Amino acid sequence: MIPAESVPAFEAFAARIMAAQDGFVATLMERGDLTRDDALAVFLKYRRAKAIKRDTTNNTWTVKHGALLDREVIRANVKD
Repeated sequence: MIPAESVPAFEAFAARIMAAQDGFVATLMERGDLTRDDALAVFLKYRRAKAIKRDTTNNTWTVKHGALLDREVIRANVKD
C-alpha cells in the first residue's frame, strides 16, 4: 500500500479539510468567546452529533441550524 503522505493529492485534500476545520473553530472561538481547545471540543461534539456538515464545494463546515452558533448554545456545549 502506498503511504498517503507520498501522494500529493492526499496532502492537498488533507490540507483543505484542516483549513475548513480551522475556519470553523475560529468562528466558534469568536462567537462563543472560547479558547481554541474549548472551540475544538465544541466542533468535535457538533461533528459527532452530525449537527454540522462539510461543504466540499466551498471548503467550509456549515451548521444545520443557525441556533447552534448562538453564544449561549456554544458555551453550553463546552460545559457538557
